[in-house]
Amino acid sequence: SQACDIRLECGHSCDRTCHVDDDPDHLDYPCIKPCARFNKDCSANHKCKLACMEECWRCPVKVQKELACGHPAKVLCSTDLATVQCKQQCERILACGHPCNKTCWQPCQPCMTKVEKIAPHCGHKVRVPCSQQPTRQFCDGACTVMLQCGHQCAKRCKDACQELDCEHPKKFKITTLLCGHTNAQIPCNKAARVHQMSEEELVQFCGEPCSQLLTCEHPCSGSCSECMQGRIHTMCSQPCGNVLICGHSCPVPCREVCPPCEQLCKHRCKHSKCVRKCGAVCVPCKEPCDYECAHLKCHRMCGEPCDRKPCYESCPLTLACTHPCVGFCGEPCPPCRQCEPHHFEEIFYTGEETEDDAKSHVTTSAHT
Repeated sequence: SQACDIRLECGHSCDRTCHVDDDPDHLDYPCIKPCARFNKDCSANHKCKLACMEECWRCPVKVQKELACGHPAKVLCSTDLATVQCKQQCERILACGHPCNKTCWQPCQPCMTKVEKIAPHCGHKVRVPCSQQPTRQFCDGACTVMLQCGHQCAKRCKDACQELDCEHPKKFKITTLLCGHTNAQIPCNKAARVHQMSEEELVQFCGEPCSQLLTCEHPCSGSCSECMQGRIHTMCSQPCGNVLICGHSCPVPCREVCPPCEQLCKHRCKHSKCVRKCGAVCVPCKEPCDYECAHLKCHRMCGEPCDRKPCYESCPLTLACTHPCVGFCGEPCPPCRQCEPHHFEEIFYTGEETEDDAKSHVTTSAHT
């Protein structure tokens, strides 16, 4: 009944009672005490958390280590740093002076930063990768080559020049085209066979201006050939100029549908002004309406239709000229009938009118 107390190879003592007749050499004894060893491949002495009889794992603890490049990285303690790829931005500077744009673990590549260089074949400025030469393939400028026909190539500098591509118009006098005109503008690449063209083909190159009035009343800007001798006109490029419902002029070309006005709205009331575009609906003013006189008052908001009816009492105010106002109470005062009679229509009186008949009712409201 006494404790075994034999020290095992792992360093722990046997917990069994004396067992001289049962595995006395502890060949089959499983030690289940906590492991006293460090994790396998551990570089920071982390204790194994398994039972003593179990095989220790590779250290699973995450630690921060310094990689060969000098950057820190959070890795498993047991990780071989030679197998770790640094994910941070490369900090090396290329021979051209630009920073490398790869990640740290990748080898630096030729610099692809776009820079401006002078193309030697044409003298144009081109944007190319820093590591590449400014060859013709990068140049989008106008070609400077003079063709054998005497015209400058109309292609881009990087495109191949060909005489057959020259479409510069050449003027020819034709006896009479089918349209009745005599001026033809034939592309340079077709000019050599002008005398072999049929009348139907020649009329396609008539260079006379069309100038017919379009339905918008602007003259057509196309040529006779472009408009197919007046059958189909080119779209009008004149400014529209139509007066929109707001009173502003339409700024788009005539060929387009007039859009809502984009100018700033000029509507305002006594409380505030609208800041929306002219073609948009104004935000209604939510201040109390101030349309009132000594007899009547509006009870709605300023941005709503007034519920106050016109007051037909005589205006009690005196004008700046010292004459009495001839308008109605609560309305804007009209010009003085005596000092500015040209504002009023001439009316012939019968002699039966009352004083009220001489009053003027100004309908202009102070509201928007």
